[in-house]
Amino acid sequence: MAKDSSNTFAKAKLLKFSGNKGLLNEQIGGKDRFDFIKFNLTQRSSFVARLNKLKAKANLLLLGSNSQRIGRSAQSGIKPENITATLDAGQYVLKVTGTKQSTRYRLRLTQTPDLSPTPIPTPTPGSTPTPMPNTAPVLSTNTGVTLLKGTSATLNGNLLRATDAEQQSLMYSLTQLPVAGKLKLNGTDLSVGQTFSQDDINSGRLSYLNSGGIRQLTNNDKNDYNPQISGSNAVWYGSDGTDDEIYFYNGSTITQLTNNDKNDYDPQISGSNAVWSGYDGTDYE
Repeated sequence: MAKDSSNTFAKAKLLKFSGNKGLLNEQIGGKDRFDFIKFNLTQRSSFVARLNKLKAKANLLLLGSNSQRIGRSAQSGIKPENITATLDAGQYVLKVTGTKQSTRYRLRLTQTPDLSPTPIPTPTPGSTPTPMPNTAPVLSTNTGVTLLKGTSATLNGNLLRATDAEQQSLMYSLTQLPVAGKLKLNGTDLSVGQTFSQDDINSGRLSYLNSGGIRQLTNNDKNDYNPQISGSNAVWYGSDGTDDEIYFYNGSTITQLTNNDKNDYDPQISGSNAVWSGYDGTDYE
């Protein structure tokens, strides 16, 4: 089929909302491999794009006004593609990517305006303002995601969301690295101590890559023995070059727990607590 006029970002076709919904029926594939569809949001909204009615494979990509990627859906086969995000007011572009095989598709957009935060009342002149209560954040959504090794997923507000009555956007701090993958912000690996916001999550800037469940903790010319694990913590004993000592891993770093001239061995672990056997110079304790 011949290419249409909306096959570039600059010439994206405008899809207008009727109420809170927008609908487009189109065709893609063959020589026409890309469709770009732009839309406008007049206020901050929860946004859903659904691509279905497919007879051949097609992918869906959500882009900002500067062509930066916000969200992506690439299901296998002809399964429907879905992108969910919380977007600020502005113009956005959806990119539909087809294959050599042509297919009709239906693109349905839905916007749900966010409720404005409750305004803080203006105190009466001469009165003492009532202090606002400081409530703890509430983790309202934490569904998790299941991934095959080598695949990644965008972590959006449907998977992880926390709210706070006093703040519009909360900050998260990474306290421990994932055991079997990498957490990324805008495509860059996050390390312990770095932060990201609820806005980053809602806008699809946070992602997780499952790089597999095996991590080599030690790499030396000594033997390490009897590893024990509890959650993301591990303990074992190995030679420090003179005698056997106890080593502890907390999910990100390795700490040598003992450092003496006696042998320590057979460690056990429960949570972050560890015990082991050792020679005190007279007998084994």
